Amino acid sequence: MFEYVGSALHLQPLPQSSFSDCKTQHEVDVDFPGTDITFAYSPDADHCQQLCTQHPSCLFFTFIRGDWTRDNRHFYCYFKSTTTGEPRVRTPLLGVTSGYSLKPCSPDLKPCLSQVYQNVNLLGIDYRKLFTADYEECQRACTQDSGCQFFTFVNEHTQMENIRFMCHLKFSWTIPRPSVKTLLNVISGFSLKIQMGQQ
Repeated sequence: MFEYVGSALHLQPLPQSSFSDCKTQHEVDVDFPGTDITFAYSPDADHCQQLCTQHPSCLFFTFIRGDWTRDNRHFYCYFKSTTTGEPRVRTPLLGVTSGYSLKPCSPDLKPCLSQVYQNVNLLGIDYRKLFTADYEECQRACTQDSGCQFFTFVNEHTQMENIRFMCHLKFSWTIPRPSVKTLLNVISGFSLKIQMGQQ
């Protein structure tokens, strides 16, 4: 859709699980092969972990990063489960990050989705477009708009002058899990509603 853009989201974890201890750390360049339930698109491993936490059956995950080179899959978040709550196998694999659901952690744990993503377009339902000075102002507009879950901001480097500095406010019908792709000269991020609610 855009040649140059930037983007951002909003989630709540599920109650405590009976499986394992709270494991918040990610395992970089480690795959948990097999036992896939489903997949969703995600911009990073932290967001993938939040999606896994909200999925009723997901106990751990493997995220395919943007630096993955084996095929055209990027930003895939694979939800996984076993009866033991642990992966059957751990395999070294460049370009992936694996980790665990946060269900066993504090049920009051609130995700922090303040990260923004350069050269990434979070695809969703664009319901409002406005011009802003920068991505921070676009993120503030998203945060202040009750319907906005994430945004994409087209920066000053785009060759398409008519959309330069355009802020696209977006939402999805369920848990925000936009399609994600690499796109030069853009910044993406999430609404700050969650962080504002914690203060």
